[in-house]
Amino acid sequence: MKIKVLIIENEKEIAEQLKLEIEGELGRLSRISDISICVDFALAVEQLRSLRPHIVVLDILKERLEAQPAAQPAWQFIRDEHFCPVIFYSANPMPEGFPAGADPFACYHSKTNTNPDQVAKIVGTFIRHVDGLQKIRDEIESQSAKTLQKVTRLIWNAEADPAIREQALLRVTRRRLAAALEYPLAGETHIKAWEQFIYPPIDPNLLTGDVLRRIGGQINNPSDYRVILTPPCDLVVGANRHPVNDVLVAQCVRVNDAEILRKCKSLETRAADLPQRLGKKLKEDRLDGMLVLPALTGVWPVMVVDFKSLDLVPRSTIAPTHEAIVATSAYERIASMDSPYRESLSWRFTQTAGRPGLPEIDEQSLATDVQVAAALQA
Repeated sequence: MKIKVLIIENEKEIAEQLKLEIEGELGRLSRISDISICVDFALAVEQLRSLRPHIVVLDILKERLEAQPAAQPAWQFIRDEHFCPVIFYSANPMPEGFPAGADPFACYHSKTNTNPDQVAKIVGTFIRHVDGLQKIRDEIESQSAKTLQKVTRLIWNAEADPAIREQALLRVTRRRLAAALEYPLAGETHIKAWEQFIYPPIDPNLLTGDVLRRIGGQINNPSDYRVILTPPCDLVVGANRHPVNDVLVAQCVRVNDAEILRKCKSLETRAADLPQRLGKKLKEDRLDGMLVLPALTGVWPVMVVDFKSLDLVPRSTIAPTHEAIVATSAYERIASMDSPYRESLSWRFTQTAGRPGLPEIDEQSLATDVQVAAALQA
């Protein structure tokens, strides 16, 4: 695969030097390169749209005195429409609105401290990301073609109205494509537990399985988290919909909560042995009335959803996104659960809430009766 690199840099001499160094580095890695230069920031988005580069080297400001970063439109296009690795290479610091901190697909290097040959080596480190992204794009394109082959004849046979055909083509294609991409690739390993979450959430409506965190709560404090149990049909907002005013949520607890220790028969376990014992017990996720919630690294810790510790939260106090937080918000939606994990959560809760209460029985007497029957039927 030919690696396409776009250098967006208003100083032509620097751009040409970068091109020369990057060509050499990619050649050293036995990769064929196609490197383009854009010296006019006003044309950057147009070139990004037409070239669809695998990697971008991007200067930040055209002039030091500019109030608005000249690279802003290019960065926004990369972020929202053509996601790819970006190396910010500038004499200016990173302005507000650009990525800060650790980011696997974006990094910043100062022209004062980093030479073009060093930038070329950084480009080389992104090759693995490029190959991974290309596999994703190839898979989506292939599945799109296969999906269109299947649905077009069906739609044209079912609908005669051109307007209805157009709408149906969009709906049916999207549904089938989503279903096709759910199937595992050949040789794909088991998914990790955290992959069941959609982070950040996509659906604008609250849904069963949405994970909430209390406004002002601590990331690593399970007691600050809630999981929505109300079914989606009572949450969706829209025409002819009547969503509930209060949302049923389950509270989360620590993995070493006293009730969990009791259920795991670990109350007397030595402190040194407890982590290993809990790991063995909780990985099976068979706690009565509870559900183990895997960690989402950097977002929340491993915790347990307690289906017997419930609360009603006013729907108006739940912010569906971080940007939607207002003064009256009590909780922020952090992530959603993907299907079929969402349905599994509902089933587990139904098993807990829908179970009829029964009086205590003489278990020892029952055991004796079973032993006698077993002996007679041997």
